[in-house]
Amino acid sequence: MAKKKIKEISLVEMVEIDEKNMVTEIYNIRKQENYTSNYKDYCIDYIEYKSIEDKIQNVELQLLNLLGDRTKKGGVSYWRFRYEYRKLKDEKNVQLPELEILSQDFNELLNKMNSARNYLHHMTDAKFIEWANYRKKQMMDYPGVFGKWPDSVIVSDGYEKVSAEWLWQLVLHQIELKKDVRKILQQMKRDYSRIYGKSMRIEKNWREVLDNSAFEISKNGIKRYNGDID
Repeated sequence: MAKKKIKEISLVEMVEIDEKNMVTEIYNIRKQENYTSNYKDYCIDYIEYKSIEDKIQNVELQLLNLLGDRTKKGGVSYWRFRYEYRKLKDEKNVQLPELEILSQDFNELLNKMNSARNYLHHMTDAKFIEWANYRKKQMMDYPGVFGKWPDSVIVSDGYEKVSAEWLWQLVLHQIELKKDVRKILQQMKRDYSRIYGKSMRIEKNWREVLDNSAFEISKNGIKRYNGDID
């Protein structure tokens, strides 16, 4: 969708648009006169956009959980692995291979993943209050546009289209996220190689059909989580 919209706005037929030039093309489009003066004309079907956004954000939430979850009881993440590994070596004196010491920048990256995970997964009071304050400010700055503060009648807005700016923000955010995830994945591979004493690699095994053999595992996993089975 992003590539198609870029070609539509730029009026130039591009042979290929990938991550390397996607960011540049988006910034270039934002500077074009035909876009800056008529950006409201470049819209996307709301349902089409949301279907793409939902799919992408579902993957993002899974990654944030797997990399940055700091739940010390029950959480499974790279951060938790590092935490438990250090406890085994330093506190329980278990003989384990020495892993690389994570740099300050890398730890900040894990902190970033954790913060994003918590923000997206939880409706905290801080987030709720901030949203409410921002909406009140909008009502004061643009009287008549946002109506009145909800009382007994709560209005739920619906849309037919969204501005292309939503698409640009989604794409730019995902490009940055993928860069961060790749950095963590490379460190995970190095850890794995040190533990097993061999260079770690991932092999893809393509199968024709995804069967239902994992259903029982999922069902039992839910029951075990709820304490219904040991």
